[in-house]
Amino acid sequence: FADPFLFLGSSSQETAGYGRLFQQEYTEHSAATIDDYQTEYALKYLMKMDEYSVLITGRADAVHRSGKGIIIEEIKTLFTDREIFFTPQHVLQCRYYCWLYYKQNGIHAQGMITQLYPFLNRTRNEIIPVDLKETEREASVALAQILRWFIVENERLEERSRKAEDLSWPYETYRKGQEEILKVVDQSLQAGDHLLLEAPPGGGKTAPI
Repeated sequence: FADPFLFLGSSSQETAGYGRLFQQEYTEHSAATIDDYQTEYALKYLMKMDEYSVLITGRADAVHRSGKGIIIEEIKTLFTDREIFFTPQHVLQCRYYCWLYYKQNGIHAQGMITQLYPFLNRTRNEIIPVDLKETEREASVALAQILRWFIVENERLEERSRKAEDLSWPYETYRKGQEEILKVVDQSLQAGDHLLLEAPPGGGKTAPI
């Protein structure tokens, strides 16, 4: 795109697609010029939380070595120089990936956010300081909150399932087709399948479902 304003008139989905293409071109060039440049680096760590085991996963855009050691690189694409270079969410993501890398490999790594400006033919890099202890503390707090929500939500669903077993048909008789709807809905729920049901208004779909 010679004209960035023409490009910026594209839909958000198209913009994201072009961003991936620019990033792919950048990583392919980097892999050809930097030794041990690994893209789409998978990260995972099994963390114990009370009686639960929580698997934390991530996928760093790139991992490579430099004179300063291991670099965890997150790549963002911007299309004008007026856009924000990086957000707090980008910094937090980069820090978490450095922490995951340490947990997975036992090696300290530095974070780096690379910003691509394809229409300005410019690239900017920013080293992100990482305090592993502080990052782990933040991760533990966030996971504890998620785990509490999970436990409460799971209890709510279990209670709803128990109450559903005691539900009885609220009417004395069935309308035409309602018994069949009850049967196929039950079969779908038991099998974990999706069900597409079509019937005219007033046919009595709501009660059996």
